[in-house]
Amino acid sequence: MIHHTSLVRTGYAGGWLDGQRMRAEVIFLETPHRMDITCSLPGRTAEAVWRLPPLTPGKLQHLHCPG
Repeated sequence: MIHHTSLVRTGYAGGWLDGQRMRAEVIFLETPHRMDITCSLPGRTAEAVWRLPPLTPGKLQHLHCPG
């Protein structure tokens, strides 16, 4: 699925790993950056990890092609 906003264009896909954990991959379409998000029902936790992290710190809405 592709999600368009005025700030950040993203695509994402995901699914259940088992009956207790869900994993999603968020792709920042105008960049090489990707993030994996894993949620656990029993632990009531979510973990977000960059697969391809940005080179500089900043806000997510800055991850786009210059216009």
